[in-house]
This record gives sequence, C-alpha cells and structure tokens, in this order.
Amino acid sequence: DQVLFDFNTTSADYPQESLIHELFEQRAALQPEAEAVVCEGRHLTYGELNARANRVAHYLLSKGVKPDDRVAICVERSLEMVVGLLGILKAGGAYVPLDPDYPAERLAYMLEDSAPVALLTQATLEERLPVYGAPTLRLDTNEAQALLAAQSTHNPDPRAHGLTSRH
Repeated sequence: DQVLFDFNTTSADYPQESLIHELFEQRAALQPEAEAVVCEGRHLTYGELNARANRVAHYLLSKGVKPDDRVAICVERSLEMVVGLLGILKAGGAYVPLDPDYPAERLAYMLEDSAPVALLTQATLEERLPVYGAPTLRLDTNEAQALLAAQSTHNPDPRAHGLTSRH
C-alpha cells in the first residue's frame, strides 16, 4: 500500500486555464530573488530569468510569432537555452528543439519539415545549420544582446493574441 499508493500520490490541483509560463510568472513575482536555474557555475534568479525570457518573447512577437507558430531553438545546454524556451512559450509559440549534436542533414530536414517562423541559436553553432529564411536570433552575440536589451521586460499578454491553455 505504501509503495503503490502513498508514494505515488502525485495528484495536485492547479488552475486548469493557466498557461505554464503564467504559473512561472506568479513564482517570479512572489520570489524574484530566489535562484531559478544554475548551469556550469552561472545562475539566474526567477526575476532575472523572467525578464530575459520576456525580452525574447517580445522580440518573437515583433517578428510575428503567434499561438501555435513553431520557433526552432538550436543551442547548447545553457542558461540561454532555458531563457529561449521560456521566451518561446511566453510568445505563444511551440518550440522545435534542434539538438546541436545532430548531423547537419538531420538538422536541415527538421528545419524544412517543421517550417519554423523564427530560429534561436548561437553563433558558435551557426555553421552546423543550413541557411534558413526565417528571422534568426544568435543569442550569444553582442548584436542580439543589444537587440534584446531594447525589448520590454514586462510580461507579454499572449491571451491578447488568442493563446489559451488548449494550445
């Protein structure tokens, strides 16, 4: 009984209409200084992660991303990966994960097949990716940092663009 039922009691109530990133935003508002993510000796607090993801989301929204649009992300495991994934969700997009260790042919096929409307990557990985016509943001460049610094840190309102919990 203990193993099968007590240890497996995992049901939890949560607001059915809430979006994943809205739950994150609530946590960020309650504990902005709490450590949210750590990677290779670097860390981001909930407040920092939320602000950086908001900038990515506003950039994507400015590029026309709307609910259910696919956004490809090809980055090494890093803080930037978490920022990018959360930013895509905040913009209402669906992320297409491209593993940088995949062969170039596989990456090309995935890009062609998924037809993302935008691509987040790193300049260090750009040579592995085929030329792709969608807006591309190289998260590890000074140009991207300047572009993102000009974006709002406020939580975007994806519901204004029609995003619901069913997406």
